[in-house]
Amino acid sequence: MARIGAAVVERNVPVPMRDGTLLYADVYRPESDGLYPVLLLRTAYNKEDAQTMNYAHPSWYARQGYIVVVQDVRGRWASEGEFHPNSHEEEDGYDTVQWASALPGALPKVGMYGFSYCGAVQWQAALARPPALTCIAPGMIGSDAYQGKTYRNGAFALASLLSWVLFVAQDTALHRGRSDWAADIPGLYAGIHSLYSKLPLKNLPGPLEELVPFYKEWLEHPEREEYWLPSSLKEQYQKIAVPALQIGGWYDLFIDGTIENYNGVRQHGATQVARENQQLYIEPWFHMPWSRYVGDLDFGPEAANRVDALQLQWFDRWLKGKVPQERETAEVLAASEAYAVHGRSKAIKLHVTTNAHESFEEHKSPVALEAHESHEAPRSNVTSNAHEASKAIKSHVATAHGSSEAPNSPVASKAPIQFFLMGSNSWRQAEEWPLPETRITDYYLHNTHKANSINGDGRLDTIHPTDEYPDVYVYHPSIPVPALGGRSGAVPDLTPMGPKNQIPVELRNDVLVYTSEPLTRELTVIGEIVAVLFVSSSAEDTDIVAKLVDVHPDGRAFNVAEGILRVSYRNGLERRDPIVPGEVMELHLSLGPTAIVFLPGHAIRLDVTSSLFPTFDRNPNRLLNPGEVTEGDFVTATQTLFHDNNYPSRLKLPIIGE
Repeated sequence: MARIGAAVVERNVPVPMRDGTLLYADVYRPESDGLYPVLLLRTAYNKEDAQTMNYAHPSWYARQGYIVVVQDVRGRWASEGEFHPNSHEEEDGYDTVQWASALPGALPKVGMYGFSYCGAVQWQAALARPPALTCIAPGMIGSDAYQGKTYRNGAFALASLLSWVLFVAQDTALHRGRSDWAADIPGLYAGIHSLYSKLPLKNLPGPLEELVPFYKEWLEHPEREEYWLPSSLKEQYQKIAVPALQIGGWYDLFIDGTIENYNGVRQHGATQVARENQQLYIEPWFHMPWSRYVGDLDFGPEAANRVDALQLQWFDRWLKGKVPQERETAEVLAASEAYAVHGRSKAIKLHVTTNAHESFEEHKSPVALEAHESHEAPRSNVTSNAHEASKAIKSHVATAHGSSEAPNSPVASKAPIQFFLMGSNSWRQAEEWPLPETRITDYYLHNTHKANSINGDGRLDTIHPTDEYPDVYVYHPSIPVPALGGRSGAVPDLTPMGPKNQIPVELRNDVLVYTSEPLTRELTVIGEIVAVLFVSSSAEDTDIVAKLVDVHPDGRAFNVAEGILRVSYRNGLERRDPIVPGEVMELHLSLGPTAIVFLPGHAIRLDVTSSLFPTFDRNPNRLLNPGEVTEGDFVTATQTLFHDNNYPSRLKLPIIGE
């Protein structure tokens, strides 16, 4: 036994699985004897780390009156077996939950937490329905093994997957006793941006093909078919019997799947308790780390990481039957914020200096931390230049205690949905998603001469087009449009993530740019963004990318939401239909959900192009398996986007409050 803070930890405790494989866990306990419920984190990312990039250390949760079990999943770090993503997590999750519930001093109530892969394993354990599993708190995870994770409308999620398998491979090499292979992998990380361009994608360098054979399998299954179904949640909501606190981010690659999981279990869950006790909590964050600072923007103090306080309230409710009073919530929130900022529970002062003049503003100066010892409750001194809150969302949005204003902290909320409204940088609450009084408004695409690049005259307004010439651009996969920010994962240095200024790509003629007039009043957009585009191509297959952009008065243009469609999948993800060259197609392209107030003086912009690299692989403009493509397969595609009376291309915005 060792001591960490006010917790006692036992390292490398063996947990036997039903097939005899031993998985190893660290078990944290409160100092005081007694009976405690259990929190379980099953991780592919090292149990000693325990996802502390985003969560408080397990000893913090132990100090709140929990036995905390952090386990390496099968084949990872200290645990035995071979790692193949998602293959054993349902049975191993069941066995681990039941084992944890029978620990000495444990009450037979188990809650699970963790994000990304550690969120997926919670859902898989819940599918197995171990009797002791009482609630879960999955973060940043989707609904489908294919759509939104490995592929997006047929396009391979290159950056997130290749960077992830590189990380996985190093520990697998060590598991196999190949320290020489493990030593090669940091060099691959350093050159990952060159690795993204290496073709064919199936030929991974060095020992990677042997270490991560599932990567090649993913490339061999580019359509959504039987291969993907066993590890997909969306067809199995009827098996889920536990309450779930679901945590998402507007710039996370899984955000649409997170919302789908919330709605799916509410509608189809196995029990009334499950159906009536789903919670959805959405920050403006990307996959990680979680902070008010996302990409190039500072979303203000309301976007600070309060997840530990939120989870503690959730687990106290379901595992202890405790409804926290307002004062208790404030105290826990303060302790959680202090821990999140400084990595420990001692008090700190937080000074934030910013020259921002808008609420949705680029951060220019670092956060200065001045730590000091104190026996008082931790405090936070934050200067905010946030724009005054936008007009209250009407009756379909629930507010605390019946008032018309959302509470400062989402932690105390009783509404099932809490989401961050970008632009106003404030919290909103709702009873259902999508918001029932949403009004879908069409913003039509226009030009006078041509919409190519920021130098063109592409326009966006609510007037139906009449006779207009189409816009034409050329896409060649050897010179793809780079992804600046967006929804990839998981490390900002390695993959395109978050809001970034889009001007550098909007200078290109292979990007069509359509911009509204500056707004004279706030425009609140909450829900799924959809582009309806009438397009023809000279190629047998190609990609269409659409991006919603918030244009600031000073000209900076920040991505809000994005979508891609591999056009051969336009009729469904289960099969590919070649393009008839020159034929006009009506494409419905989802850019995913968002929540933003476009402020007065800002403009709404839609960018249209044919690549988003390396977030997604490059389409060679041919009907080929993505793993097989080489540079010799590349052909040029001439793309035509129509916007006239017969082909009214448009952006469909879910508007609230007008």
